[in-house]
Amino acid sequence: MTELPVPARYQRSLTQWTERSAEPACSVAHEYALLRDQIIGSLAPDEDGVPDFRHAVRRHAMLERVREAARAGRKVTLAEQGA
Repeated sequence: MTELPVPARYQRSLTQWTERSAEPACSVAHEYALLRDQIIGSLAPDEDGVPDFRHAVRRHAMLERVREAARAGRKVTLAEQGA
């Protein structure tokens, strides 16, 4: 196993946290910064905001497709679901 670098697109500009990136609170601070950027509309057009209810619905649908594939013993695509 190898530690992977965090892609730059996941880093928010939180200069007060640059020396504290190993702390658990750093990821929470980044999520709040992402929420702030989402609220004020400063996210890039191709950048996702914080997960919301629609995200949860898509994720649960995907997991149900995985369960269905395991039960049926066949490959199931998300396209079959219309996702």
